[in-house]
Amino acid sequence: MFSTQVLLGRTAGGLYIPSPETRTAYVSRFSMEPNAVAFLESIAADCVSRNMYLLGRVDFEAFQSRTMVVGLNELPDFSFTAGSLTPGTIQPGGSTNLTFDVHTRCPAATTSTVGLYLMDANYQVLSVIGGVGIPSGGGTSRFPPTAISFSASIPPGSYYVALFADANEVIYESNENNNVGVIPLQITSALAATEAAPQELVPDVTLPSEVAGGARNPPPGDYVQRLAPQEALSVETH
Repeated sequence: MFSTQVLLGRTAGGLYIPSPETRTAYVSRFSMEPNAVAFLESIAADCVSRNMYLLGRVDFEAFQSRTMVVGLNELPDFSFTAGSLTPGTIQPGGSTNLTFDVHTRCPAATTSTVGLYLMDANYQVLSVIGGVGIPSGGGTSRFPPTAISFSASIPPGSYYVALFADANEVIYESNENNNVGVIPLQITSALAATEAAPQELVPDVTLPSEVAGGARNPPPGDYVQRLAPQEALSVETH
């Protein structure tokens, strides 16, 4: 993959002898062949360490080898990178289209679920909207625009559609504090809801512990029509 030389000292007679000091050779990606750089980048993308060997010899003597570990064993880390509600303002009994992207650079060993909830302006859980299955592996999972319908009995006001990555807590992550994203939703009169603009997702929202816990056991609200189980599309990007 990569080779370099360390120049030793030379006596008056012409023999090369080791220096009494430690000699150092620096390795940089800028001095490597492209295939070596690509291989090291693949190790970083896999998030798994590998054993590699460092070989060295003086003049034409036999090679000496040492084992070294390259890369890190990293856990997955889910976070939302995009999302929206279109429109972001609806009337009671209306519907809006939800879409989102959830990403983890390091792969997850098993499938997981993004939980969808309706919250009030104080982040109190009102209703379960549904769950979206996320495949194992790494990259971005994309949930295509999907209609969510609300009850005609929902009071006008400010709400959030909250998204919880790994809602069932089946995956150990390197950061468990960035799993929540919210999208504002306004419920208002039919006139104000006409031609309303989309609302964008706000990522990495920190909720009070009692609110986060309430999403695990939400009340049986009836403000929203519950979605049938959905599956996100896996988009292999890192």
